[in-house]
Amino acid sequence: MLSSLKEGGTFILEGFSKEQIHNQTGGPRDVAMLFSEEELKFDFQELSELKIWKEEIELQEGPFHNGKASVIRLIGIK
Repeated sequence: MLSSLKEGGTFILEGFSKEQIHNQTGGPRDVAMLFSEEELKFDFQELSELKIWKEEIELQEGPFHNGKASVIRLIGIK
């Protein structure tokens, strides 16, 4: 993904955090497919101005993605 981003471009990611495994509101049921802050810091270390944070949100995206969810967000500059 990063190889297709131009220098100075902004990379934005949102996914389910590993804590989402305890919720029944969507996302993979395999914790290895969920994100942690440490993994994202390592995977995207080449980005500058890297910001990573987790949030508890309320999903309303249909019958399988409805209710409390734990997401992790990342913004960085190439």
